[in-house]
Amino acid sequence: VLSFVLGWHRASTKLKTWGYRMSRLPTEPDTDVELVYESIKRDIFWRNLRANHNPFVAGEGAATARVMIVGEAPGAQEAARGRPFVGSSGLVLRHTLMDAAGLSLHNTWITNVLKYRPPSNRTPNDGEIAHARKALAAEWIAVGKPRVIVAVGGTAFFALLGKRISILREAGRPYTGQSLGGPGPGIEFHHSNDIGSGSM
Repeated sequence: VLSFVLGWHRASTKLKTWGYRMSRLPTEPDTDVELVYESIKRDIFWRNLRANHNPFVAGEGAATARVMIVGEAPGAQEAARGRPFVGSSGLVLRHTLMDAAGLSLHNTWITNVLKYRPPSNRTPNDGEIAHARKALAAEWIAVGKPRVIVAVGGTAFFALLGKRISILREAGRPYTGQSLGGPGPGIEFHHSNDIGSGSM
């Protein structure tokens, strides 16, 4: 069952209800994650996004995670630093929203659907999302099949479930379906740009 909520306060409350306030020490990513990433780097499908020395941005966090946060794709800051969620929106998620939910990189894996920044920061197209989904599923398995998947925005939700939604219309409604090849609860919410601006 994948249930999703728009609004981080409700999301963090639900995560706490499920008991995801943990103190596990962070560990290095499992070797399987590195194998997944090596496969993506070799994949000729991504040759256009790799052009002009566009860097690969890997996920990071707990090698055996209980929660997986999935964004759309790296932005300019993420590409420059080679880390996910380090732009202005990502820092809101890292330092404010995750704390509110009792999450940290000790118990959470953060990543993006695409590991390369699309040209001009455009939204990933359907072909890219569909192609990335198999690797995203492999990444999910490699970090322990987290029971909770937090999809940051509609693109991530589409990648996870193969279903387009209107985020505003579907706000707060439960959704039942398969996620990355297996059932499990998750939460959907606006991109942190919207949360931080108070436009929720």
